[in-house]
Amino acid sequence: MGKIKVEVPIGESVSATVAVCFLLGGDVDVVAGERSGGYAVIEDDGAATDHSDYEAARLVATSCGGTLLATEDPALNAEVIEYCTLATSTSVPDSELLEKINARLWTRSFLVGYSITLADVFMWTRISKSGAPVKAVNLARWFSHVERLPAIEKSKAFLTEHSGTAGDWAEVMRLVKSQGNFHVFNLPGVEPGKVCTRFPPEPSGYLHIGHAKAALLNDFLARSYNGKLILRFDDTNPTKEKSEFEENIMADLERLGIKPDTLEYTSDYFDKLLEMATDWIKQGNAYVDKTPVEEMRRQRMACEENEYRKAPVEDNLKLWEEMKKGSEIGLTG
Repeated sequence: MGKIKVEVPIGESVSATVAVCFLLGGDVDVVAGERSGGYAVIEDDGAATDHSDYEAARLVATSCGGTLLATEDPALNAEVIEYCTLATSTSVPDSELLEKINARLWTRSFLVGYSITLADVFMWTRISKSGAPVKAVNLARWFSHVERLPAIEKSKAFLTEHSGTAGDWAEVMRLVKSQGNFHVFNLPGVEPGKVCTRFPPEPSGYLHIGHAKAALLNDFLARSYNGKLILRFDDTNPTKEKSEFEENIMADLERLGIKPDTLEYTSDYFDKLLEMATDWIKQGNAYVDKTPVEEMRRQRMACEENEYRKAPVEDNLKLWEEMKKGSEIGLTG
């Protein structure tokens, strides 16, 4: 087989196929095309075959001499295939997979051999797409190393450039098409006209995709049941908040077609919040904690009960009043 051409779908953020193409360098031409999810591997005669991401990556790696498959050593090749199979297995939970890979990488820079193979590419792709936390020491070291490889960086830059989201909003919605909707909801006992939802962003940054999902869901439920949607800015962290973020959030909601019925601020309810906190302390359901931050984090991780949790209600109320006054005691504990 001569030089291979691979056509990849628009909208991918991580791709094993694109990573393989850049790792193989001049042996493969990779282009972005108007595709809906499949990868086309095109041969010299123009014949094209559609594949999933992992299938296309394996085909390209095999067709270009197998350097990523360690085919020169049967034992190493078997290990590559084993870890590729593990990475693509839907029956292995992320937590179990990460534990296994972290143990494997204890004395290794790569999963198999002394250079990157398809095993590393598949595993990196699986972890990146799943969003699973990469915290274990060996795993984090390996993941960071793979991410910084020039070919991997080029593959991510290529996907970003051809993500299809750099144009106007209409282009984004064209890519999304009708695949995302909330029409699966059937909430029992809901009374039309009495549904009230709220979207409470903190004006300390711009909206991301998670914000958009939450806003669209709350707007959908409010409209579906003839209710109302409250936009409530959580303005409780003034050191990070800016009017610029607030204005951009409102503009982005408008782009999404969301028109809140009411605009509020958490600070509108400060008096009520203070009253409720006082009641919780009196009931023994809340307390004032003076533990240093680092020690508090350690206690949380160790599931240790905090000594201030046992303090008398009267002591907590006194400290609470000092906090409300902003006195030196209240500020420093």
